[in-house]
Amino acid sequence: MYDKGIHEKAADAAIRVMRLRGPLRLGEPAGYINVRCTEPVIEVLQPLCPLKWDRLADVTMGIGAGFSNMGEVCGALTGAIIVIGLDLAARYRDTAVLRLLSIKFTQRIMREFTREFGGVRCRDLVGHDISGCLIPGDEGYAAFLKDRIVEGPENMKCHQLIRYCIMYPLPSEQEELHPAL
Repeated sequence: MYDKGIHEKAADAAIRVMRLRGPLRLGEPAGYINVRCTEPVIEVLQPLCPLKWDRLADVTMGIGAGFSNMGEVCGALTGAIIVIGLDLAARYRDTAVLRLLSIKFTQRIMREFTREFGGVRCRDLVGHDISGCLIPGDEGYAAFLKDRIVEGPENMKCHQLIRYCIMYPLPSEQEELHPAL
């Protein structure tokens, strides 16, 4: 059963954590790295899944910001898809059923995410190419950080995407779980 209040608390916690984990200066000649959007999604949704994992958020750090700041598929969305798979794997052992349900629920969240935000590519969603984050003075990354300061972290597009993915019901919280086989 979906509990909006639990998801809301999880989303608030993720945003608080994001504010506390500012960009890290890597020294010369390297630039900055930010917290990836995949991490908070996976971290705060873990308590809602019966299948537990250890250090999954650490292992998946390369996924965030469209696969390591390359601006491809949104890391928050990718994190939500990983958690969908974990939620389903906790309930089903049959590979065919698991595959069918994974496809069904992944397509569903991707369609609804696209309808809400206009696409799934990070660079299109945030409006910046942040792939130069390791290059000091990179214009795209500097503009991204400037938006973070001007808009405030809570109003950043990334935080809206993270909140959406955390608020999205897991398959076990949706009424229709079993496929018509």
